[in-house]
Amino acid sequence: YGFFVRHVTGLNMSGIRIACVKADQRPAMYLTDTRSFSVEDIDVDPATKTLAVVAGSEQGTITAKAHQFRLPDFLKKDAKSVNVKALLK
Repeated sequence: YGFFVRHVTGLNMSGIRIACVKADQRPAMYLTDTRSFSVEDIDVDPATKTLAVVAGSEQGTITAKAHQFRLPDFLKKDAKSVNVKALLK
């Protein structure tokens, strides 16, 4: 319901607020085949269960406010994604 990012190198995003009118079970972000990315201080709808799904991507960091997520639910990534970190502030 938020961002779908595919085939991108060098993505930098910060200070983003993602909201939806109705509860949505999809992740706020889906990144696939993305390299060298940084998403900082993202704030999403409280009903969101998973902030980001990362597939086939490498060298990236996503940070969000700690009150919104538990770390296991925060980032879901596949086995092909390497050097991808999730940080809660």
